[in-house]
Amino acid sequence: MITLAFLSLSLAVSAVTQTNTTETLVAALTRATSDPDPHVRAEAAKALADFGAKSAVLQLIALLNDDNGFVRNAAVDSLEKLGDRSAAPALVHELEMSVASAGTTNFPGLLFDDRSKTLTDVAWLRRVEKQSRIIRGLGELKDVRAVDAVMEHGLRSPDVGIRTSAAIALGRIAATKACAAIERELQRYYDALPKDGSHEPVFSGALPGAMQEMRQKEAYFRAAAAWALGRIGSPTAVTVLRRAANDENSFVRETAAEAFDKIADPEKKH
Repeated sequence: MITLAFLSLSLAVSAVTQTNTTETLVAALTRATSDPDPHVRAEAAKALADFGAKSAVLQLIALLNDDNGFVRNAAVDSLEKLGDRSAAPALVHELEMSVASAGTTNFPGLLFDDRSKTLTDVAWLRRVEKQSRIIRGLGELKDVRAVDAVMEHGLRSPDVGIRTSAAIALGRIAATKACAAIERELQRYYDALPKDGSHEPVFSGALPGAMQEMRQKEAYFRAAAAWALGRIGSPTAVTVLRRAANDENSFVRETAAEAFDKIADPEKKH
């Protein structure tokens, strides 16, 4: 199957060699994004970005709804690589539609794993993957028009992986208006800890393996939130960062310490 992908691209390259026009190659690659073979579609999407084909942005956006995960990932990667901010509104729309289609389905949330079994694991993972990829793509585009959507559908998502992607995206965009929301989400974790100062969150209905995985994912989120606050450079974040500097996870502690330095010295933000 992969051979077919390279064969398709070879034919496109052959065409542009014969006509000596980049337009011909881009047209051939654009057509290939509709090929029945998902490998062909994915390779075509990557090649369009390699050739800087910003005229194919709409076609790449359409691939965000492809049935194949490799194709969807290739589409987001290509949109990131092209760096065309005109794709931001469409990506925001795709994010909103994906969230709306989720309905009332439960996702793994903060400190708990009560995911509903009414949605198959494959469908659930696909939705989480799509939302995370779109949010990361918006972060790479650094378009301020995406801030509200990333805050609403990313930072407030019940899935910790999506929240992590959102925190990183908001940090990349350097969205000052998101500071309070990021601080609030980070503080929410510490507020849920036992008042005796121990670091043992309370889990419900989860096996030990799932508990450990959830704790690791939550640590990634706390580190991402601390990094974002440091990159944005909000002085109001000092209080929650001080708490993060004493986190039970060493990665979170180190990231919080770096965030302090960035706030103290704005030159270290980038």
